[in-house]
Amino acid sequence: MRTNLISGFQLSVNYWFDLVLQGMGGPIRDWVYDFLDKKGIKRDDIPARFGDVVKILHERLGTSARVIAYRTMVE
Repeated sequence: MRTNLISGFQLSVNYWFDLVLQGMGGPIRDWVYDFLDKKGIKRDDIPARFGDVVKILHERLGTSARVIAYRTMVE
């Protein structure tokens, strides 16, 4: 049961993170995924390393990264 809950949560984070980025525009979404990949975070790793994702994006985007994280979690 716990594994299913974790898997469901990670799928949700992945889905909503992508949707939030899509709302910012395709080129921005592509840039974010490419930037994270260059920092060693693959797209499939984003839910499990979401704290690292926010930290890395915050270093580059400033407070905009917090908006992305907030919208991902609230949705």
